[in-house]
Amino acid sequence: MDWNKFFEHPEGPIPSEGIKRTFFISNQEYENIKRYIDGKNKFKEKLLFDNLGLGELIDLCAGLSQFQQMALEQLASQRKIINDWLNSGLLSIDLVEEAQEMLKQANVLMDENYQLGLKDGKSIAPRKGAEKRHQENRAMKADVFKWLEKNMSSYKSMDKAAEHIAKNVVPVAFRTARAWVGEWKKLRAASTA
Repeated sequence: MDWNKFFEHPEGPIPSEGIKRTFFISNQEYENIKRYIDGKNKFKEKLLFDNLGLGELIDLCAGLSQFQQMALEQLASQRKIINDWLNSGLLSIDLVEEAQEMLKQANVLMDENYQLGLKDGKSIAPRKGAEKRHQENRAMKADVFKWLEKNMSSYKSMDKAAEHIAKNVVPVAFRTARAWVGEWKKLRAASTA
């Protein structure tokens, strides 16, 4: 904006009561305008006092114009740097938000996989089946130990007791029944010692 036209040289006929312009500006804008006018008047007085010739005034104006051009170029360069920095910051924010969204999706996928019987990419269904089978085996073993407490004294050898267990007490192989009889004997010996 050309402040000279705005404040000092209105165009068109001037009414006899003068020109009244009413507008609202912030205190900061008012201080900047006041500073501009005061500074311009101070420089005008100095130039008049120095009594410079036309060539000197032209040289001074050319130097000031070049200085203004350099300052504007420097401001444009700094503005570009700030815009690049802001854009990279916004890009970083976008990347962080994308990473957070990917984590959410990974958590949802892990939950769904677990519901489907997968854990760490491996099925947990066989493990559940094994736990069930072992649970049945542990229950049968407990039944055998109870049976042995009551009936072992009726058998002359561990093999005879295991044979009877495999055929009549629980549906297991002879070797399993024999191992359980041996384990029961060791536990009994340890508890009586």
